[in-house]
Amino acid sequence: ELVSSLDLKATTRVTLKPPRYDPFLVSRDEPIIRVFHQVYRQVLGRDPLYAHCEGITDANVFAVKGIPCLHLGPVRG
Repeated sequence: ELVSSLDLKATTRVTLKPPRYDPFLVSRDEPIIRVFHQVYRQVLGRDPLYAHCEGITDANVFAVKGIPCLHLGPVRG
């Protein structure tokens, strides 16, 4: 209520500074994913959990060049 009562006028602008990388998704049919899945299951005795990453990693740099890659880490970590 306080902010509304001030009757302030404002504008905002959101910009993205380079580098900016688009999201990417690697097919589970890619050799790197198939090998990872097989080794993970062999070592840990279970299938890995796959999820997307909210952020940027070195994988984005490779993906933009067309290189299939896997980002391995804790979920939401």
